[in-house]
Amino acid sequence: MVCSRNAALLAALKENIEATIDFNYELIVVDNTIFQQSLCSVYNHGLAAATGKYCCFCHEDILFETKGWGRELVSLLNNGSIGLAGAAGAIFKSRFPASWVAVPQQYYRINMIQRKAGGEKVPYKILDEGNFSEVAVLDGFFMAGRKEVFDEFPWNEGSLNGFDMYDIDISVRVRQKYRVVVANTITIEHLSEGNFSERWLTASENFHRDNQALLPAYTDGFDKKQMAALEYYALVDYINKLLRFKKTRQQAMKYIVKAFTLKPFSKPNITLVKALLKSRK
Repeated sequence: MVCSRNAALLAALKENIEATIDFNYELIVVDNTIFQQSLCSVYNHGLAAATGKYCCFCHEDILFETKGWGRELVSLLNNGSIGLAGAAGAIFKSRFPASWVAVPQQYYRINMIQRKAGGEKVPYKILDEGNFSEVAVLDGFFMAGRKEVFDEFPWNEGSLNGFDMYDIDISVRVRQKYRVVVANTITIEHLSEGNFSERWLTASENFHRDNQALLPAYTDGFDKKQMAALEYYALVDYINKLLRFKKTRQQAMKYIVKAFTLKPFSKPNITLVKALLKSRK
């Protein structure tokens, strides 16, 4: 299932899937230049049309590197304990409105090639042993699961009316019942780099406000000290975005106080205070 807005990227992805999947498939494409709906609405539309046992939801700016990835994916999803599989994610997601990448890289689980703006291809492979790595959340450029799982946990078009937070939302909901994993045996090239806009920040704030009971999300093995350190890491990232997008000084100050509460003697706190004093609002 692909939500499309770029005919050239879609054509390249179609050719790539045909050359690499090595499994029977149907391709459902919604041209969102015509449909003009939220991503969750588009994906639910595609889900309703799907006839197979397994569903993949893909951005159109990806290419599959692994030959026979369809068979690898089906083998993985036949594990009934697994609800969602992807190519990138993290084993900890903070309760603060930061992105999933707002953790040190050792907390990523990722199997992808990132194409940079200048054309450079940078491989990222941070994985556990075995054929999958369990995570707390997945990145939405590729998400797959059994159709029965998506029927049980449809895309949240009632609350998410744009193109942000859908991946974290479905990850934290599905993992209440199933495991959410990165597929260690499937490598995907991502043709564009993510960016964070003021629109994304507002969507993130709304999502985190409405889903406090599901966060933080994390896999096994974290102690309180680790979790506090990761919450602080994410909080600093969030405050920097507040300052970057010139949110109110009062809002930024509220979270800077939280940063001092978590780590009173941390140097980034002073940097944040200086940045706040330079802000105009």
